[in-house]
Amino acid sequence: PFLVASALLGTAAQRLVRVSCSQYKQPYKPKDEELEVLSYKSQYDKEIRYYRGMGCKRCDQTGYHDRKSIYEILLISSEIRRMIISGKSDEEIKQQAIKEGMKTLRTRATSEVLNGITTVEEVMRVVDVRMN
Repeated sequence: PFLVASALLGTAAQRLVRVSCSQYKQPYKPKDEELEVLSYKSQYDKEIRYYRGMGCKRCDQTGYHDRKSIYEILLISSEIRRMIISGKSDEEIKQQAIKEGMKTLRTRATSEVLNGITTVEEVMRVVDVRMN
């Protein structure tokens, strides 16, 4: 662990999500299970509108047109380096990274949904939403 920790500056994870087609994008109401997957309950904020493409010639009736990268970047701080060397678990290291400001794939994906860029279904397809 020491050799890896001393040489490592950071690491990244990336996923591509399909972007909702903007030609005929419509608001929709996600199912409660979908909102739970994102750890977000719609009753907390009635102002949020969720969108998805309805399908057209432009998107070949898929509701999606184009793709966008979502990512998480783990920068190796001195504390995280110490944790790696001392053999801390992945979960402990992840929690420290989040404390230090790392945005997880799930957090970034949720942001894309809340900004109307993609859908809950798409996030469920490409991100392991069981993890934080």
